[in-house]
Amino acid sequence: MSASNNIRPDANMLLFPRDASVGALGSFAKYNRFEEIKDLEGTRNERVWEVRAFVSDTVPLAGDAAETLARPNHHKLFLNENPLFIYLHKGGLNAVYYELVGDQSNRLAHIAVRVSSRLPSNALLLARAPVNALLDVLTRDHSLPLIIQRLELMSPTDGRILITEMLIPARNGVVLGPLGGIMQAVPFAPYDALYREALTSSSPFYRLLCAWKIYEGTNQLRRWIRKKCEERGVTERMPSDPDVDPQELINIGFDAAFVAGIRKAGDLFNRLADHRNAIAHFLIDRDGTESHVYVADGRQLSVYAVGASALLRYAHRVLDDLRIFYVDHIGLTQGATILKGVCPERPSGVEGPLLQPQRIPAPSEPSGMGRRCAPRKDGAPAGGALSRQVDSKAASSGPSAPGKPFEAQGERAARKRFEERSRSSAAVGMTDGERKRN
Repeated sequence: MSASNNIRPDANMLLFPRDASVGALGSFAKYNRFEEIKDLEGTRNERVWEVRAFVSDTVPLAGDAAETLARPNHHKLFLNENPLFIYLHKGGLNAVYYELVGDQSNRLAHIAVRVSSRLPSNALLLARAPVNALLDVLTRDHSLPLIIQRLELMSPTDGRILITEMLIPARNGVVLGPLGGIMQAVPFAPYDALYREALTSSSPFYRLLCAWKIYEGTNQLRRWIRKKCEERGVTERMPSDPDVDPQELINIGFDAAFVAGIRKAGDLFNRLADHRNAIAHFLIDRDGTESHVYVADGRQLSVYAVGASALLRYAHRVLDDLRIFYVDHIGLTQGATILKGVCPERPSGVEGPLLQPQRIPAPSEPSGMGRRCAPRKDGAPAGGALSRQVDSKAASSGPSAPGKPFEAQGERAARKRFEERSRSSAAVGMTDGERKRN
C-alpha cells in the first residue's frame, strides 16, 4: 500500500512551495482535488476563473492549515445590498467589476473577481492586484484596516474551492511548565525584539526589512563579541557566516537560476539588496529612471514573501549561532544573576552593544512621495529577479506527485532546533562547574 493511500481525501496539501517555509505565500488544496488541478494545468486552456478574496483586519499567523482556515474574519465593512455589484473606474474604458458578498449580518465576507488565464496558479496571481486596489480606495476614503486574509480559486467544473492561497502559518507550538524561569541573553535583546516584530507581521515587505536589520546588526554584535573574547582570553573561533543550501532556497520558492552562485548567507542578502532598497526607499533610481514597488500587486507580494521567508530564516540562524557561542564562552561566567529591567539607557552592570535609535523626519520634511514613477526600461516590475512569469508559457506550480499533508511537514527539524535553543538558554543559568559537569 502506498503512502498516498493513507492520506485523507480532505487533507490540506501544500502545492507550492515545496518547503512549508513560514511567511511564504502558499497554495493549498484538498487531496481529492489533485487530479483535477493536474488536468487543468495539463490542458492549459484559456478560461475565465472566479477568485474570492476573504477580507479581514488581520491575517492568521499560527496554526496548521485547518486551524488557519477556520479562523473567522473580522472588520467593520457592511453591505446594504447582499450581494453588491460595483466597479472601480480607472478612466476611459478601464474598469474592474466586483461582486461583494456578505454574511448573515451583512458584514462583507468576500470579494469575487473574474480573471482570464491558462493556469490556475496565474489566476490567483492576477486576482490579487484588483482586489487590493479596491481595498486601497476603501481604506483611503474610510480609514478602515482591511487586508486579504486568503484567496480561494473556484473550480470551473463544480464551483467548489479548488485552491486556497494564504501566508504559510507557523505550525510549531510550545508547552511550558514546570519551569523556574528563562535567562535572557541581554546583548541579544534588541535582535530578539526585532525578530518577534517580524514574525508577528503579516506584511512580507516589512518582514524582509526586519530580516535585513537583524543581519546587518550582527556585524556590530560580532565586533563586540570579538572584543570580549580578547579581554577574557577566549581563543575559540567565532561562528562564521552560515552556509546556504541552494536546494533549500529552491524548495522555498526561488528560481534555480537566481540561486546560482549563492554559497553563504551574506551572498543571499547581497543578491536581494535591490529588493531591500526598493521597499525601504519607495522610489529608487535604476537605469536612469525612477521606479517603485507597487505593494498591491500579487507578483510583488509573492516575490517579497519568498525573499522575506528565506532572509528571516538565515538571519535567525546567524543569531542562534552567535548566541550559543556567547553562552558557552562569554555570558555569565561567574554564575547566574537576576537582571533588572532594561531601560533605553544601558543599566549599570549590563554589557552588550547599545543600538542607537535613528532620527525620524518631521512631518514637514520632504519625503519624495507623490512623484511620478517612470517604468523600468525592460518593462519588468521594480522587484526584479524573483518575479514569477505570468503568461501562457509560465511554469506550472502545481503538484507533480502527492506530498505530505501540510500539518505533518517539518516537525522533526523544527523540534531539533528548538531543543538546541532550549539547551543554550538553560546553560546561561549554570555556574562554571555545572557547565563542565554537563
